[in-house]
Amino acid sequence: MPSEKNSSVSRRVALKQMAAGIAATSMMPGCRGKPSPETNAPKHTLIRNGSVYIDGTTSVCDVLIFDERIAQIAPHLSAPIAAKVIDASGKMILPGGIDPHVHLTPPWVDDFYSGSQAALAGGITTVGHVSFPDQDETPVDTVNRFCRQVSSEAISDVMIHPVINRPEAIDLRDIVDLAATGCKSVKFFLLNSEFATQREHYLNLLHVCAREKIVAMFHCEDRDILEKTRVQLVQEGKTSLKHFAQSRPVESEVEATRQAIELCRQTGATVYIVHLSSARALELCKDARAAGLPLHVETRPLYLHFTDEVYQQEDGPLWVGMPPIRSAADREALWQGIADGSIDTIGSDHAPWTHAQKMDPQLSIENPRAGVNNLQQMLPMLYSEGVVQKKISLKQFVDITSTNAARIFGLYPGKGVIKVGADADLVIWETAVKYRLDQNECYSRAGFSIYDGREVIGRPEITLRRGEVVFVNSQVTGKRGSGKYMGVI
Repeated sequence: MPSEKNSSVSRRVALKQMAAGIAATSMMPGCRGKPSPETNAPKHTLIRNGSVYIDGTTSVCDVLIFDERIAQIAPHLSAPIAAKVIDASGKMILPGGIDPHVHLTPPWVDDFYSGSQAALAGGITTVGHVSFPDQDETPVDTVNRFCRQVSSEAISDVMIHPVINRPEAIDLRDIVDLAATGCKSVKFFLLNSEFATQREHYLNLLHVCAREKIVAMFHCEDRDILEKTRVQLVQEGKTSLKHFAQSRPVESEVEATRQAIELCRQTGATVYIVHLSSARALELCKDARAAGLPLHVETRPLYLHFTDEVYQQEDGPLWVGMPPIRSAADREALWQGIADGSIDTIGSDHAPWTHAQKMDPQLSIENPRAGVNNLQQMLPMLYSEGVVQKKISLKQFVDITSTNAARIFGLYPGKGVIKVGADADLVIWETAVKYRLDQNECYSRAGFSIYDGREVIGRPEITLRRGEVVFVNSQVTGKRGSGKYMGVI
């Protein structure tokens, strides 16, 4: 009989071979180091005279790309024969954005193709997809199913975050199997009604996540508080979406955040709080980090650019998302959290519906339709209202939109940085141009934008994903299916 250790090793080897086989047979662009589908991109691309962001500062130099990676960074480089040359004079070159939190499958109206288009037009070259399982599907099965969609649809590169809805149904070996395929994350929803009775299963799963170096992502709202609040508002006749923020109070987020922090403390797992919305929840996270816990915090564009007053507007349902937008004081605390480093990342939580779907008169606090189209506008809005208005530095902008996510989810130094050997995920920015956001220029199938008409300064002019120009002249030029799943190793 083989030993348990040898059996475990064999299982890991078999899983890696299985993942590699899926990548090959489905032409899944999912293995770092495997060739991409053929494109017309030249072997060499030279970007001249751009102000290149390197290690927190910018300097004017050239960037030479060979195939998918950065080959050389220096002033006055010579162009190789037949190289594509891009003049970036007067422009700034930043690492491609990484949006760690998107939804690009039904019931939402975007898929990996239209979502990729929106991402690339907004300077984002990698997205993290929250992937829900089919019934009785293991996490590895979920990843493999979505890999096939990535291979046929995506232009941007993609991380996959498999959702664990029923921790009691997950064999602990499923998490080991997941790690063996190179997946770096799983997602839990603490608003699930079963959390209180399934806490032991969460603890067991997070112990394995800690051992296998898998990031545990948490949606933090407390089900009991939400239910009590809902019942009270219904009794008072306050069921319209004007009361949406009131129906999901800060206390719910604070309590669930406290629970996630406690899971982190007890297991040592790396915990990642998604779309944190309030000052009080952020303070809990600051204290936990000060105590040395491996905790990361993501916030969301909605919370930085709006306040809960939007729900009183006639079109207030357009802004409905979970957790809701909070007060002006919460908004300022989140900006400060970016500036002081207590917030690590910004994720769009792009979950698009059409205007008609969002404005359905049948919707209420008991039946909301959560989700907002954010993906294409996230970086231009943050640059304009953050960097241009001097709320945050350029370094903080790059850290929160690219470098930190790359580090947290195991993509660094291949992504999130401009350096020799890294993927040539680069965005050439026009930093001084002033314009108005126009929903008619949006790639999302939502067909509208809550940012329509907002005046901003700075926008992506050219986006390169792994050395290929995939957005230029306001057009996405990348090939459907050329994106890679960033997981299998």
